[in-house]
Amino acid sequence: MKRTFTNEYKAVAPVSLIILLLIMITGLVSDAVAGEENIVNVNGTFENSDVTVSGDTTSVEGWEFFVQDGAEGRYAIIDSVTKVGNRALAVSVEAVGPDDWSLGAVNEDVLVEPGENYTLALWARASEDGATANFTVGQTQYRNFNELGRVGSGDVSLTTEWQEFGFNFVTPANADTVRVPLHFSFDANIGNTIYIDSVTVTHIPSQDDDDPVDMTPIADGQDKWIGNIWSPPQIENFTSYWNQVTAENAGKWGSVEGTRGTYNWSNLDASYQLARDNGFPYRFHVLTWGGQQPGWINDLSTEEQLEAITQWYDTLAVRYPDMEYVEVVNEGSNNHQLPDGQSGDANYIEALGGTGETGHDWIITAFEMARERFPNSKLMINDYNIVSSETWGTRNARNYKQIIDDLVERDLIDVIGVQAHAFSTPGSQAQIRRVLDLLAETGLPIQATEMDIQGNSDLSQEASDQLQLENMQRIFPVFWEHPAVEGITFWGWRPGLWMDDAELIYPNGEERPALTWLREYVENWVEPEPTDVSGDATPVRFELSQNYPNPFNPTTQIRYEVAEQADVSLQVYDITGRLVQTLVNNTAQAPGQYSVTFDGSNLASGVYLYRLQAGSFSDVRRMMLVK
Repeated sequence: MKRTFTNEYKAVAPVSLIILLLIMITGLVSDAVAGEENIVNVNGTFENSDVTVSGDTTSVEGWEFFVQDGAEGRYAIIDSVTKVGNRALAVSVEAVGPDDWSLGAVNEDVLVEPGENYTLALWARASEDGATANFTVGQTQYRNFNELGRVGSGDVSLTTEWQEFGFNFVTPANADTVRVPLHFSFDANIGNTIYIDSVTVTHIPSQDDDDPVDMTPIADGQDKWIGNIWSPPQIENFTSYWNQVTAENAGKWGSVEGTRGTYNWSNLDASYQLARDNGFPYRFHVLTWGGQQPGWINDLSTEEQLEAITQWYDTLAVRYPDMEYVEVVNEGSNNHQLPDGQSGDANYIEALGGTGETGHDWIITAFEMARERFPNSKLMINDYNIVSSETWGTRNARNYKQIIDDLVERDLIDVIGVQAHAFSTPGSQAQIRRVLDLLAETGLPIQATEMDIQGNSDLSQEASDQLQLENMQRIFPVFWEHPAVEGITFWGWRPGLWMDDAELIYPNGEERPALTWLREYVENWVEPEPTDVSGDATPVRFELSQNYPNPFNPTTQIRYEVAEQADVSLQVYDITGRLVQTLVNNTAQAPGQYSVTFDGSNLASGVYLYRLQAGSFSDVRRMMLVK
């Protein structure tokens, strides 16, 4: 599925002309289009400016433009190529000067508070791949231009697709203003046009503010986590709600290496550091995906493509050696977005072995490469429309499970990801649960990735809130309560996320009812104890059930049914086939339901097999010990 990520804010209430004029005159809100009261720079979206004739930028509020030292270039405010709203900045470069800033656009005199945390975020693209830039924040006190943060040293990779850039910075103790210089004087830009939109400097309130958000994450103290995405619009008060981190776009190959050999690590570094600073699990999204890959990959030979893929894997492994989860392949099943140049934009499927004997040899190769390079990470697969409607959703799930089974057989996979976007969860709770049960048969833990819970922006705010609440109450518990699900990642929660009307707070920071309900539900939820099923009921067949909980640490319950008098053995093996524990030792058992506790206290984390032999009946299942 081809996606377009947007960063638009939904209007939540009409504003009278008088109030709007007061806002513009008094400066109570720096950027009315963005709708965020904590944005402190003026006209970062260029919406306060008229469309200009190329080169005429004298009237652009809040901005200064430089063409000096022999550089040649033109600036214009346009409405033809935009990311947010109806205006953007176009920078056409004809010749460069000796310094990066010989061609520059500067958002000047941004009012800040000394010693406070802020975030710079902006969107950028180019008319042709290969352009570059620097995006910085500098101190202006006493005309001191010391940098407070930077994206790139001429190594920002701009492509024809919009990309988001940004970083966090702290204002000096003596600073009450900063400036935001954007530099374009680079040889790679000659003959190219660069587009800039939605430049925002956002204040991140500290715990000393009058109305601080001082809460623990929603899933704090639970055995499962609830995470969210890192992107500049989504990080304010992140740690008051979420305790797992995934970068939204920053980890996609096309975002990192838009120009071959030139890497943009800034946002990926920031997301990774947020997880490290707070002790949160970090999931890398994504190594291999037929969508949103660098355009230059398609121009290489098969051998050169494999070399580039290998270098991409190697470079990530060196920079981030201890990520908890690495998403190896995304949307590689059911003809979704394979790197075949047809269902997905990228065409390097043959470089990874093509479809081959299994129909998905390329996925197996990708996991083999990842297992070698990320030995300390849990490897994941991820896909959408797996838990959907009764018919094609179940078919998709079985196709997906076949790929997973082939990876399990080769000991290449540790976690199953199922996207929980709104379009992937229209089915009933029973349908979703059936698919989760099916995937749990692999013995692997499951993560609900990319969860969106929507209202409907065509309705009134009250009606939309109610619809979102009902969807939250329908969708979230079936994932959270399933014993195989180890965590859930929402795909955004603040205004600016990609799916319409899925934000969980209003632009003023207040929680929507669905978010308030979510915290109350999780805080009051108690994981049920396994029921003692030994005894009276007479089963009609022999059966070995999936252990509960799974994953587990250090104990779990294994249940089985005996249909007639039989000698029963129940044994546990490691992944190599070595016997590690005998739970039932060839004991005669009457018909009934039985439950046995397995204690893995003395064993290492990993996948284990448990085998039931009852008369002529035999079955084997997998389970995961996580310490």
